[in-house]
Amino acid sequence: MRTAGEPIYWFKVHGSQFQRPGVPDLLIWFDGLAAAAELKTGNNTTNKRQDVEIERMRNAGVFVEVVGSVEDFQSLIDVLRNNA
Repeated sequence: MRTAGEPIYWFKVHGSQFQRPGVPDLLIWFDGLAAAAELKTGNNTTNKRQDVEIERMRNAGVFVEVVGSVEDFQSLIDVLRNNA
């Protein structure tokens, strides 16, 4: 999905007792834009803590999506490309 030369950095969040609850699974910076992806499979949905954290991040200007497929993730990257 990454094209040579695209400025992207990502970090996989591993939840623990030392971290704020509800932080999305992937934190992404793309050409100066902040994004986050909460990864879900099947019919799984976000919980209350995740909903609160996602809203806080969105209020701070972070583009956050709940991602359930490779296509969803590609759409998130496409939005970042189009807004960079």
